[in-house]
Amino acid sequence: EALIEALSQSGAPLSALELLRVELGVGRTQEAFLAEVAAASELEIVVFEPPVYPEGARRRGIEGWVDLEFIVDVQGRPYDVAVSAAEPAGEFDSAAVTAAASYVYAPFELDGRVYERRVGLRMRFALE
Repeated sequence: EALIEALSQSGAPLSALELLRVELGVGRTQEAFLAEVAAASELEIVVFEPPVYPEGARRRGIEGWVDLEFIVDVQGRPYDVAVSAAEPAGEFDSAAVTAAASYVYAPFELDGRVYERRVGLRMRFALE
């Protein structure tokens, strides 16, 4: 903002200053979407393959869940998939991360702009 103000004082064209102000607002909005975790259910999932139940857990009759956090990029692809909590710890982590990394979401759009979103997802593992 200080730079925009300095440019304004120097006589820069108003159209260029307005464009800079808009881009600054878009950047701030993007930062907010990456700083705050939204529920993955707020995004529309386009490609979904269920996780592969780990064979060892299946044989032992173990059920559980994994909480994941990741960023959905502007093409709708997850990256930086990380486990934030799990029960039992370590049992389903790999299967959950692999599954979530393969998902595809509809890109998140607001006011005609596409943004990356940080999301959280609980993936449950239950025997049928």
